[in-house]
Amino acid sequence: MKRGTARRSERDPPCSQKRGGGRDRGVGSGCDQVYTLKGADETYRVMVQEMAEGALTLTFDGLILFSNQQFAGMLRCPLERVIGSRFQDFVAPGYADIVTSLFNGTEGRTAEVRLSPDGTELVPVYLSIQNVILDGAACHCLIVYGPEHPETT
Repeated sequence: MKRGTARRSERDPPCSQKRGGGRDRGVGSGCDQVYTLKGADETYRVMVQEMAEGALTLTFDGLILFSNQQFAGMLRCPLERVIGSRFQDFVAPGYADIVTSLFNGTEGRTAEVRLSPDGTELVPVYLSIQNVILDGAACHCLIVYGPEHPETT
């Protein structure tokens, strides 16, 4: 049996790449279908766009590179206003230090803050942050969810 598998790996580059770490996960029986990391791009993009929580990608100094529509909805402002803005511009006075500590990694990876998109209304949210490298650049990935989120009740 091992001998047949070895021959198949030699004939089937995707199968050998999967075993060598070139693929994310095999789907189906054997190596008939291979789920590539590149093929997962669309799945993750749709998931982030359709999830109930706000999702953002920010530079280390807080410039919003990506936001899903749910975050813009939390702020009650157009997505076009959110992308390209600084996250700190949406943070209510009195919560800026908490966000700075979260971004710097000095206060853990989650925080409860208030956002104030228009300077008056306060929107209570929880932030969860993860620092990642995307296309060779370090950035923050931020998930924003409200107090009604199941994990907070």
